[in-house]
Amino acid sequence: PPAPAAPPATAPETPAPTDTARRVIPDIALPLDGLAAWQGRVELRAALARIGGADWRDLQATIAQDAQVLHVAPFAVTTPGGPLRGEARIDRNPSPPTVALALRSEGSGIDLAALRHARGEDVGIEGHAQIAVDATARGATTRALAATLTGEAGLALVDGRIDPAGLRRLGSDLLALLMPGAPRDGVALRCLALRVTADDGVATTSALLAETSVGRITGRAAVNLRNETVAARLLPDVQIFGVAVRAPVGIGGTLAAPRIGVDPGRALAQVIGDTVANRLWRDPSVEWLRGQPGGQPAADCAEQLRLARMGADGPAPPAAAAMPATPAVPGIPRELQGPAQDILRGLFGGRPR
Repeated sequence: PPAPAAPPATAPETPAPTDTARRVIPDIALPLDGLAAWQGRVELRAALARIGGADWRDLQATIAQDAQVLHVAPFAVTTPGGPLRGEARIDRNPSPPTVALALRSEGSGIDLAALRHARGEDVGIEGHAQIAVDATARGATTRALAATLTGEAGLALVDGRIDPAGLRRLGSDLLALLMPGAPRDGVALRCLALRVTADDGVATTSALLAETSVGRITGRAAVNLRNETVAARLLPDVQIFGVAVRAPVGIGGTLAAPRIGVDPGRALAQVIGDTVANRLWRDPSVEWLRGQPGGQPAADCAEQLRLARMGADGPAPPAAAAMPATPAVPGIPRELQGPAQDILRGLFGGRPR
């Protein structure tokens, strides 16, 4: 058989932004000095704890530190949005120290609207989300941890809603490309699935699907958490006057200043340097962002939700009804349907399936 192809060449790694550049990830030091002054074991129980002005209930945690290793396990609490369970570990023996975190929502998941309301913030997305996080990192600050993050996180939501605040966060330009004609009072969210895998500070998506009342959005994305550069290729599938339109949307730039309409392959070169490219060159997300054949994300709610739940079963919406093969444009005679559909696809940058 032929030898496997060599990893594709990429552009030189982009330097991290300067201190004056806008950043999204805060730079907060871990309380390592305070941890060094204590050894022992504490059993923590609280029926009610007020954190950040919100009520957290049924807090239970065992906190132990020995030989410079802090371990919080088990940990359980009912947040304003619902119950969470997990564990955390900080090992100060290596330099820089290592941090590990595992979190899982329980029951029906976290009520995102209730959680945002408790923080005094606009809601954005309504619904109960099942959340899972399992990650490790190295560093003494939050940015250092992000730059070395390795692990996975998933979010799965069924029968939710994107409210007006959520639509505004997309920005008018991106909203017009992803959900043209979306009503200003919000859209129903049949399912939302997201799974992110991080490898030493570079995060890629293995599940990304939002199925709404105005259309479906799939795609792939990559983020370099060291310098916050972004590459994404989103594929909206919407109906315009009954005509199916699919027009890929490329996103580049940074988390703080994303750029819409860029070539995702070029943006990817800014996200991953040569060393990372050699490690991820067969990653389906990376290949799809480069425009290589194959690796197109699945557009089925049940499959994407299962990925977002790390393979676990859970709620899923009923199977969507199949769309007509040749939907008609209202008010157009049958003999002119073909040209009318082609015109609509051209106006919105789409192409036939």
